[in-house]
Amino acid sequence: MRLGMGFHVTFAMPWTRLLDMASRAGVSVVEFKFDDIRILTRPAPLGLRRILEGYNFEIGVHAPYIDINPASLNPLMRMASQRSLMASVRFAAGIGARYIVCHVGRLSRDYPLGLRARAFTNLVRTLGAVAREASRFGIELTVENDHKTDDYSFSATPDALRRVAERLGCKVTLDLGHANTVGNPVEYIDQLKDLISVVHIHDNRGALDEHLPLGRGTLDVRGCIRALNRINFNGPLVVEVHSIPGTMASIRMLNRLLSRAGATPR
Repeated sequence: MRLGMGFHVTFAMPWTRLLDMASRAGVSVVEFKFDDIRILTRPAPLGLRRILEGYNFEIGVHAPYIDINPASLNPLMRMASQRSLMASVRFAAGIGARYIVCHVGRLSRDYPLGLRARAFTNLVRTLGAVAREASRFGIELTVENDHKTDDYSFSATPDALRRVAERLGCKVTLDLGHANTVGNPVEYIDQLKDLISVVHIHDNRGALDEHLPLGRGTLDVRGCIRALNRINFNGPLVVEVHSIPGTMASIRMLNRLLSRAGATPR
């Protein structure tokens, strides 16, 4: 496994400070959020790429998810979502990212469930275009599982996420924190083992998507690490905690667990 650090949109410090922090923590993967205001307002990647040349990280990008819905039944909103996702692919290419993570969207609870098929068609149409754009730049598109929601989700369960990934012909980013709000994360690992390319990890108490430091909620972190080792997962394991101290504490915890399991992160 390759330990990674996700840069949440609230991590308001210069890129060099964040990257130096990631270096000191010993991670080998960094994941940028396209929703970061610095990126949204100035998505030209050249300056950041020059900064990254001074480091030796594998780079990932989380496509925008705030205000984004690839499955939207509103054609104006769907097209706006598609344009924003496409821009994130071009940004990812500009900074030399290897992969990009996309949420797949939902059907609002205000609509009747009879419109699920139309919304699913929309998400396939939207993300199909994004997948083609990513392929053009040699970037791996992955789709991420959803957390518990009152809306109709197209990716909250292993079967639902597999359906999306197989329809798009792509791999998945398995978010263990999201899985913990819906079911047993270890079962997600076992059921999706042939599709997992990236793993996100953070904690919660089972009801809300809290992005807590590991050990602060109910996620069976040790069980998840054992399950990832069992399927010989060797991709990025990215800490996605919404505070810098919590992120650092979670990375230290994972380093200890991986060392004890004989799977020292690379």
